[in-house]
Amino acid sequence: MTVELVTVLFGLTLLVKVRLMLLAMVRLTLLVMAAEYQMVLAQQLSQLQQ
Repeated sequence: MTVELVTVLFGLTLLVKVRLMLLAMVRLTLLVMAAEYQMVLAQQLSQLQQ
């Protein structure tokens, strides 16, 4: 009984950790994509101004 509870709690904490890691990775990729997009837009604007 207690061993099952411990394993269930351990599995839940692992799931939460994995979810948090995935969310952090998604946020990082979105931030990188947004930064690249802004850089491309800035380059296009500078080319238009020239």
